[in-house]
Amino acid sequence: MVHRIPGLPSDEPLEGQELPGRLTLLWLWRRAILRVVFTMVLVGFGLFGAYLALDVAFAPWMRSFGLWPTLTGNWHGELRMADGGVSFVYFEIRGVRLQRGSHIYGSAKWCDGSGRIWDYEISGRPDNWRGTRFYISTRGVVERESGVSPGELQGEWRGDDEIHGTGALVSHNRTATAYASETTRSSSASPVRYTLRRGGETAFLAACGPKG
Repeated sequence: MVHRIPGLPSDEPLEGQELPGRLTLLWLWRRAILRVVFTMVLVGFGLFGAYLALDVAFAPWMRSFGLWPTLTGNWHGELRMADGGVSFVYFEIRGVRLQRGSHIYGSAKWCDGSGRIWDYEISGRPDNWRGTRFYISTRGVVERESGVSPGELQGEWRGDDEIHGTGALVSHNRTATAYASETTRSSSASPVRYTLRRGGETAFLAACGPKG
């Protein structure tokens, strides 16, 4: 039989004595998890920043962090036809850098001679590193059975707030077959000239709206 001297600490744990140790382990475990999460967030931000930096280096027409003008953005202006007619267009030009090169995408609107607005998807490419020359083709959001629409834009941009370019109006024809009817673009196209200025959709809608 072992006799213990009063006042000396006992080797046997008292009731509830393990609680502070468990809290310490839990706190250490949570701190380790937070440290891992924080590290992953920092690495993610670093990789994203490196990706954006590569955009600036390899596609300055697309991204500049405000250091210089870019081709991407919103543009509005006139489409002048060979017969002297004028209509209005609006482009939202966006860019993406892929493994095989840079590409243009976005949307466009065309206000035809009657004042009706047609919506398009656009795709294309810059023809050089700075994007001072580029090509855009259009695809109508709504399938048309007849009429004409802007088919392409071969643009020139000097790094300022204006774009000048040439293109064509293509004709739409619906032909019937034994199985279905389909809409095709005619090979005949009317040449047009573009003059675009940097600006939002409001200016385009104001130009397209009723006059007088």
